[in-house]
Amino acid sequence: DMSTRAKEMLETFEERSVFVVAVDALSAGAGATGAVTESEDNAGGTTRSIAAAAVEIMTFDISSAQKRSRTSADEYDTPADYICSSNDLKTLCQVIKAAGNGEGATALKGGTVIETVFAPTDDAFDRDSKTVASRLNLKDFSDIYTSPTEADRLLRYLIVPNQALLSSAFKSGAEYQNLMKKDLQYETAWLTNQVYVDGSRRAEIKVKDIRAGQAVVHVVNRVPYP
Repeated sequence: DMSTRAKEMLETFEERSVFVVAVDALSAGAGATGAVTESEDNAGGTTRSIAAAAVEIMTFDISSAQKRSRTSADEYDTPADYICSSNDLKTLCQVIKAAGNGEGATALKGGTVIETVFAPTDDAFDRDSKTVASRLNLKDFSDIYTSPTEADRLLRYLIVPNQALLSSAFKSGAEYQNLMKKDLQYETAWLTNQVYVDGSRRAEIKVKDIRAGQAVVHVVNRVPYP
């Protein structure tokens, strides 16, 4: 009947009004959830208002978006920023710090430097530490943390200057000169389409195309070394 219809329309209007209040409160950032919980539905007197549920959903969506943005390449201003915020690149981060203001370290800390960076994982350093130490004339790999020159030497080997190369630009057999004026060779496995750098050691690119400032970072599972 007309009275029932009118009541339904009133309840719908109230629910929508409370939802708008919830949105406004959330936008203002002034204790939206608590404020809405106290705004009970006058008609139904429900314990949990529709607006409160809406605020929770919206808050969840915002939180999820923030978490997604943490993985976005736009978040990283420099290659060093990305490297030192990654859980599996801690060793490389320490090498950057050990290198001080060397050429390689400075390049990795610059947000306007155009370059391609190959970042070995912690597991890669564990696997190749003895060989890397030997090539750098260190008794033990841990000595690199007190050897700025050798630390920067390793970093310069991992950087291709003046080119921000996405994985799609790699061509099998192509060579690019790094900061040490040495050629790094790239290979592509035609069957699996996997990309490798420094072919003799076959450092596979595991995470591709991380944008950091004007640079591109690729995470590799072996250590290309001088």
